[in-house]
Amino acid sequence: MLGPFDLELIAKSLPELFSGLVVTLQLTVLTVIGGIILSIPLGVLRTSERRWVSGPIWAYTYFFRGTPMLIQLFLIYYGLAQFKAVRSSGLWFILREGYWCCLLAFTLNTAAYTIEIVAGALRNVPLGDIEAMADALTEDGHDEAAHSVNVAYIEACALDLDGGNDT
Repeated sequence: MLGPFDLELIAKSLPELFSGLVVTLQLTVLTVIGGIILSIPLGVLRTSERRWVSGPIWAYTYFFRGTPMLIQLFLIYYGLAQFKAVRSSGLWFILREGYWCCLLAFTLNTAAYTIEIVAGALRNVPLGDIEAMADALTEDGHDEAAHSVNVAYIEACALDLDGGNDT
């Protein structure tokens, strides 16, 4: 033993530490990918002025942003197992494993934060920028029919980002 460090113990522990690093990196990459996949469409829907569209998404983000991650992990891993319907469902083979519960909790938490970032960004895009993006998507910039379709498509995806104001 050399000072406060037991080099022999450290050497024996390195393989376990490395496997833990691999699991951490897997969870991180999969969480970011899953969070982005969930957050982009939900972030667009979050900007809707229709309460029945944006309300449930607001409640979801409010819950996941307002509770500690450890509580979310406990609710998913221990809480869902309390229901017989969950244990007898087809999802049980995933939810019975800690890795997948952790991935689910991390992904839902990441998506909740990212949804608000996406929604805030979309709320601040001026209508002129949306039209410019539609021009950029038009192959030659002179085809009025393609331009109109692009503007309509972008505005439909953005759920009328300008709040109904024509600028």
